[in-house]
Amino acid sequence: MASTNAPTEVTNATSTPAPTVRVKAGPSAIRRITPTTRNRTFWATTPATPAMRYRVERRMRPLSHRGGSLRLGLIATVGALLIGGVSSPPGPSIAGTPFRTVRVVKAGRPHAVPPAYYRPVVVSGRVFPAARSDYLSMISFGDDWHAPRLRLVNGKWLQVGVHEGIDIFAERGTPVLSMAAGRVSNVGWSFYSGTMIDMIGVDGRYYFFAHLSAVAPSIAPGVSVHAGTVLGKVGNTGYGPPGQRDVFPPHLHVGIAVGGSWVSPYPFLVRLYAATVAADRRGQDTLDRLAAQGRTAEWRRMAGRLYSADGS
Repeated sequence: MASTNAPTEVTNATSTPAPTVRVKAGPSAIRRITPTTRNRTFWATTPATPAMRYRVERRMRPLSHRGGSLRLGLIATVGALLIGGVSSPPGPSIAGTPFRTVRVVKAGRPHAVPPAYYRPVVVSGRVFPAARSDYLSMISFGDDWHAPRLRLVNGKWLQVGVHEGIDIFAERGTPVLSMAAGRVSNVGWSFYSGTMIDMIGVDGRYYFFAHLSAVAPSIAPGVSVHAGTVLGKVGNTGYGPPGQRDVFPPHLHVGIAVGGSWVSPYPFLVRLYAATVAADRRGQDTLDRLAAQGRTAEWRRMAGRLYSADGS
């Protein structure tokens, strides 16, 4: 179902900026579904790597295609939280950028206040499918299109297919957004894909999202969506009967098909992510400036345009 909150529009969709950006994110609840048994799209949706490191983005290096991957370097170090005032000196630099001093004033409850998500950024009618947040971001993806699918058969590892999609690793519960306007064609479960959503875009492409932990209450077959509609939540379901989870790290499998054949979503995702980060940073810089100037009314209006509670 289309959201009443209009996404942000980016006009220079073809450019790929290389920003430095602070990223934050966090989970938000959506109704869990009881999946229905449906067995389809086997090798297209399984995770491309057996284990994935999480990367906390405090700054993002320029996008690079060297080695066929999106390089999001690890920029922040997660330390122990201690009760009371704690200060750590600036640490060693990464790519010439020193760590900031970290001050922990008080140990608080995680997610005591629900995080706010940046609104979707529409680029030529498309949206990056994982919402970004002002709380803590754990978004990472590379070019794992056509990575080999291996299975242990009679004691031997055999290639049984290739990965026909891109895996976006993100925190469990991160909102999954429709990449384009269109109509939902199926919501269900398959052995390898787990909880999944199929949709047909108005651009004629078939979009496939797999391994979800939950589906939004309004999403069902036949429902029309716009670019940026919240479809569900990132999870790690699949590789088993309905309800199976935790076989692999939480991530979103994104598949795109044109004319019945899978195509790589990677070029789309690179452009969408870069434009999203750049737009979010511009909006955040404006918001910070208004706050510093004490322009409360304008700050509130800008915050309403920049953020939403559920990523829509």
